[in-house]
Amino acid sequence: MTYHPMMEQFFIKGTRYYQITLTRDLLGDWVVTKINGRRGSRLGRIRNTPVASARDGRVLIEEASRLRIAHGYRLRCAAGAKRPHD
Repeated sequence: MTYHPMMEQFFIKGTRYYQITLTRDLLGDWVVTKINGRRGSRLGRIRNTPVASARDGRVLIEEASRLRIAHGYRLRCAAGAKRPHD
């Protein structure tokens, strides 16, 4: 199975990074994955949150993006302008 993120955003602030991705898991369910840590360090965290639909996942990503920007992170990369089908 090939990994195809439906929506992905990557933020940086100094040496810190934050990535959030909307994908389908192996069973076809929607999952929002949040990854954060510090460049040059092995420490970090990965959290998976199941969501009911692609729309719910996009809402979760938009909320997280607003929070990252409010905390001084810069959006470095974004993918997924196409709207995934629910």
